[in-house]
Amino acid sequence: MKSSLLKIAATATVYGAPLLAFAQPESSTINVPSSGITTVGGFISIFTGLINWFFYIVLLVAVVFFIYAGFVFITSSGDETKTTQAKNMILWAVVGVGVALLASAFIYLAQGITGVSSPVPVF
Repeated sequence: MKSSLLKIAATATVYGAPLLAFAQPESSTINVPSSGITTVGGFISIFTGLINWFFYIVLLVAVVFFIYAGFVFITSSGDETKTTQAKNMILWAVVGVGVALLASAFIYLAQGITGVSSPVPVF
């Protein structure tokens, strides 16, 4: 199982790495504030960005696990251990998506408690 997950990760890296080349800014200068985080809104904005990245990475990993679990389920040929393994993989992928959704809901909770709205959309 570890070798197949390693193959999936290597394939995702090979096909996903060229996409990083398109993520470059249009200009050569990047405006970075020199003062750092000075307000609660600035902290919420950065935290929202981190949660967004976390959410999208978890969704990508969950999709990969759903596909892999479906492959294991189809190729199990009635083997009880492989079908149980595939069902557990699907269960944990759903749990991962649930944790990501709770992390996104935490942003709304923090915004409600502090009264600060973030300029960065959560989804």
